[in-house]
Amino acid sequence: MLHQLFIQLYINNKLFIDLIENICKKHNINHLQLYIIILSSYEKMNVSTLSDTLNITKSAISQAIVGLSIRRLIVKVQSKEDKKVFYITPTNKAEKMKSLISDFYEISVLDTKNVM
Repeated sequence: MLHQLFIQLYINNKLFIDLIENICKKHNINHLQLYIIILSSYEKMNVSTLSDTLNITKSAISQAIVGLSIRRLIVKVQSKEDKKVFYITPTNKAEKMKSLISDFYEISVLDTKNVM
């Protein structure tokens, strides 16, 4: 039974990596940019919070955000409380990418549970 679980985890991991690669290639983005889309779709994120969360420099986050803005995958929304703060918000196009990943995750969790 345990070996079947490891096999299923291996298969799911391989498929997940392939999915991430295909999404990045199709939209001409890198993994960091995809992570920014995913994280910012779940909660309010700005350059500082993304930098802290991903343990990456603010400069690298800012460069990634510029690329996402150019591709119209995110928009910056000004905070109502602090006019100097801008939150990153995925566009509908970016939300579709996140949905693909979320759907895959849900299916792979079910597959893994079925093996257990």
